[in-house]
Amino acid sequence: MKRTLVVLLIFAGIVSKAQNIQYSVVSNEPPEIPKLSLNTDLVQIEVIPSSFDASSMNLGVWGHYEIIPNKIGAQFNVRRSIFAFGRLGEKKFPPHLSLELGGYYVLKNDLKNKQTKVLLNREYSGTTYSTNFRGEGTYSYTTTDTYIKIPTDKRIQLLARGGFYLKNNGNNMRFIDDDWVLNGNPEFAKLSSVGVYLGLNLRSLTSIFVDTEEYGVQFASIGKDLYFDVLILPSNTFTDLDGNDITDTVKDYKSGGPVGFKAGYKLFQIDPFEKTGKRFGLCATFEGGMRPYTGFFVNAGIGLTFIKK
Repeated sequence: MKRTLVVLLIFAGIVSKAQNIQYSVVSNEPPEIPKLSLNTDLVQIEVIPSSFDASSMNLGVWGHYEIIPNKIGAQFNVRRSIFAFGRLGEKKFPPHLSLELGGYYVLKNDLKNKQTKVLLNREYSGTTYSTNFRGEGTYSYTTTDTYIKIPTDKRIQLLARGGFYLKNNGNNMRFIDDDWVLNGNPEFAKLSSVGVYLGLNLRSLTSIFVDTEEYGVQFASIGKDLYFDVLILPSNTFTDLDGNDITDTVKDYKSGGPVGFKAGYKLFQIDPFEKTGKRFGLCATFEGGMRPYTGFFVNAGIGLTFIKK
């Protein structure tokens, strides 16, 4: 009898000693954005539902440089595929490349005092094995979090942003129309979209360090960007795998306006090594939206913040 193992991960946060933990605040200075922030997507996956072949696994580098601190900054985001799913069916399938080069202007820069969770300790609490109603083996494991919540000064910024946008990706052209390939047109092609992005970015910066007798110095230090951009992409060109321009032929089958959008969320480290004792730290990205012709997309990545100073 064949049995399937189904993995269920359950994380339970429990504050068993929250009321008895004594702490002193080591640092609650108003957090500042790093002048230079360099982050990586060590693993990033983009999914385009209209064409599985157009989906890809990517590497990336992104971040910002503050030209005038807390007022004007430059932003960059570069990603290139290490594997495009279309290569499973076509060895000449083109790699994916996305590029954003732009800047931002700080419209608002406020300090707000809010409750912040500071994780003091996380312990593995055990694993439970069971069988579900289908007879499949399942298990779950639990962690116990010990944390405190304390008032913290957070920096909240509203940014206006914009810049150059480029997206190149391969496609299985069957997403256009069932008759596309039947009429002798190429099954695979490359789409290059060029234009600008314009939008708003809500940035939150947290930096709190506490000292406890039992757990030593612990901290919550993180930058968060929540953004929404309009994509204006007047140039959308298609070429076959031999480099021939087939844009006019594609547009005879499928129309596509120049406007799209994207919305996303980024996490990145902000405090320097001198404060955290850590040269690197985890960063993460999530984004979804819609682009001309290929339609909706979603991507997510995780990596390391390499520079934060």
